[in-house]
Amino acid sequence: MPIISTLKASWASEIGRTFCRGLLSLAFPPDDTCPICGSRFTGRVGICDACWEAIRRPFDNICIRCGLPLKPQIGSAGSFFHTTSGPATTVGSTCLACRTSPLARGVAAPAGHTVFAPFQVCAECASDPPVFERARSFGVYEGRLREIILKLKYDQEWHLFEPLGQAMVSVASLELPPADVVIPVPMYELKEIARGMNHAYGLARVIAKALGLTLLRDGLVRTKNTPPLSDLTKQERQQTVTEGFRVPGEMVKAIKGKRIWLVDDVLTTGATAGECSKALLRAGALRVCVITAARSLKHT
Repeated sequence: MPIISTLKASWASEIGRTFCRGLLSLAFPPDDTCPICGSRFTGRVGICDACWEAIRRPFDNICIRCGLPLKPQIGSAGSFFHTTSGPATTVGSTCLACRTSPLARGVAAPAGHTVFAPFQVCAECASDPPVFERARSFGVYEGRLREIILKLKYDQEWHLFEPLGQAMVSVASLELPPADVVIPVPMYELKEIARGMNHAYGLARVIAKALGLTLLRDGLVRTKNTPPLSDLTKQERQQTVTEGFRVPGEMVKAIKGKRIWLVDDVLTTGATAGECSKALLRAGALRVCVITAARSLKHT
C-alpha cells in the first residue's frame, strides 16, 4: 500500500506540473523567440515567418469530400484528369486539347480528349463515401507543422493554440459549408488528465471564438480507451475506433438539426472522424464537416 500511495502521489504531482506548464505558456507566451526553430522575431506571439512558410499547404487538386490530393492519371475512375469515351459535358471542365474553358452544359469535348474536371471525388470516396460531408486541413503533417502539433500535445506550449487555430479558421471559413456548432474530437478522460488539456478542444475554442460559433466541449465522449493509432493500418484503425464515441443525452438537444464542424489536430485515414460523425448524425446533426490542423499522407 505505501508503494501504491507513493506512485499515486508521484503521478498526481506530474499531472500538476504538466497543467502548470500549459497555464504558464498561455499566461506568459514567449513573444520574441520562435518555439520551433529558436530564431528571434518581434511584433507578435507565435511562430516565425520562416517556419510558417515551410509548412506545406494542401494541394489545389483535392478530393472535394476527403481533401486528399487527386492523382493526375488519365482514364482512371475518380482521377483529376480523365479521357472521354464520348462527348464530355461536365460543367466547369476544361478540355486540354481544345482549350475550351469552361465547358458549358451542352458544349462537348470530342471523344478521346483529356478533360480536366475540378471538384471531383477520389476513387475511394466515389466507391465508399465517408460519413462526414467534407474534410479540410491547414497543412500536411510533416516538418514544421508536425513539430508545432507535438509541442502542443506533449510540451504544453499552449500559446500555440491561437496561431494554429487562426490558420484553421482561414481554411474552414473558405472551404467548408457554414456551421452552427464546433465540437472537438474527445480524448479518453485519463489521457486528457495526463496531458493537461484536450488539444482538439484548444483548437476548437479558438475557431469558435473567432467565428462566433457555439462550442460544445462535451458534445462527444469516448466510450473506450483506444491504444495509439499511429502504427496501425487503415483497417486496424477502423476496427479500433468502431463504436468508440457517443453523444451524451444532455447534448442531444444542442446537436439536433445543427451543422457541425468537428475539430482535431491530425486527420490520417478518417476512421476517428468517421466514427465521431456517425455518433453526431445519430443524435440528429444535420451534417458534419471536419477541420484539422494537419493532414497525414501516410496511408495515401
